[in-house]
Amino acid sequence: MARTALIIATFLSVSSYARGAVCKIDAFSVDDTTGVLYATKGGHWASVKPDKVVKTKTALPSVVTSNMKAPLDGMALSKDLKSIIFLKGDDYIGISTDGKDTISVPKAKIDKQFSDQGFKTPFSDMSIGKDGSVWVAAGGHYMGLSEDGKKVLKGKTAFPAALKTQGFDTIDSFAADDKGNTIWTKGAHMIGVNMNTGAVISSMGKQCLPAELRAQGFTSVDGMTYDYSNGNVWVLKGSDYMGVKGGEIIQTKKAFPSTMTFSSVDAFAIQPGTGNTVFVKGDEYMVLKGETVVQKAKKISPKAKENGFTTIQGMAYDKDGKIAIAADGHYMVFKKDSDEVDTKKTAFPKPLTDNGFKAIQGMHLSADGTVYVSQDGYYMGVKGTTIIQPKTLLPSKLSEALCGSGATCITGLSGGTAGTAGTAGSTAGTSTSATALPYSLSLMPLLVLLGLAKL
Repeated sequence: MARTALIIATFLSVSSYARGAVCKIDAFSVDDTTGVLYATKGGHWASVKPDKVVKTKTALPSVVTSNMKAPLDGMALSKDLKSIIFLKGDDYIGISTDGKDTISVPKAKIDKQFSDQGFKTPFSDMSIGKDGSVWVAAGGHYMGLSEDGKKVLKGKTAFPAALKTQGFDTIDSFAADDKGNTIWTKGAHMIGVNMNTGAVISSMGKQCLPAELRAQGFTSVDGMTYDYSNGNVWVLKGSDYMGVKGGEIIQTKKAFPSTMTFSSVDAFAIQPGTGNTVFVKGDEYMVLKGETVVQKAKKISPKAKENGFTTIQGMAYDKDGKIAIAADGHYMVFKKDSDEVDTKKTAFPKPLTDNGFKAIQGMHLSADGTVYVSQDGYYMGVKGTTIIQPKTLLPSKLSEALCGSGATCITGLSGGTAGTAGTAGSTAGTSTSATALPYSLSLMPLLVLLGLAKL
């Protein structure tokens, strides 16, 4: 998906989904050579590159909290990107972005013209343009001043009707680019609006905040700002902040190829080094390379059924070409290009079942022997009985591409808790992100997995 000037365009890409449901995928796999994550739901598939966490949840520097009592009201990057400005009431202060946390903008009062126009503190948030212009929002209105404060660029103005009709009559935070694109947040939801037209940006309707934020407790945000130089988005909540960089939807929701004889699939896996994808439905499988049929539908090895695998919920290849299947808390492994059993039916490691992973909805393996499984909007990774990745929300890119903005905004933290949920409202667009996902930062792709036989 082409990136707009504002990173919000890579956060979002919406397709319709039944309102209020948790997004559940049927199966997933990863192309290890490109880092692209593929997933299926019903008769459709999509592929994404997940978002990255560029700064985990971190306490605000003491030079800020000693001058302003948390929670703060907003944040913005200076036009030269050398300072990050924090707002509390009508006071602001800036610290350097070089990592030294030194005061680069002394504490001062925000321009009095905002209060003259009827804005009362606390502001919902502030934003600074590339031209140095300063924008604030509060109480369903926004306003902008030139950098020197000598010109009112936009007097106190009511939010566009598109915001209000989607429930954003008031907001928690906003960020803007130099093209008129803005993103607004309220509670666990966000929406994109072009302020030049007042319309919701195409495919950027009301939807959940990225999973990377919600997984760290950012179920709402007090402030948000955008770094033009690298595409990072920074958010503030209470006395903490963190940064994320938007991923990318490679293939939007798309129907299976016409050559596919299955209307939906239970599991699939990408064969290493071949470009082939193996799909399983019930007790049959078929192989495609692109839209070309490599293997017509045929029965899977009877040894799977003999071992109690009447359905297959997850399938993956290891680095040696062995293929593993899994269902209902068990797995088994076949030798490469053979129906000879390499590993007999074996129970999942206890950490997986203890965290609710049994009737899984996808599996993939890493070359180091780590196995990852997904179920009910979460994934988890173990190596033997060692937890490599705690139970964590799946990247929002999957729910964006396959389930849409009506999916429930799960807000649980990583580590095994189911958390709470809030439902996204009606969408103005058409489908619906990991501090807690170290793989999204240091091991792209986030679910690059191979080696279940070593469990």
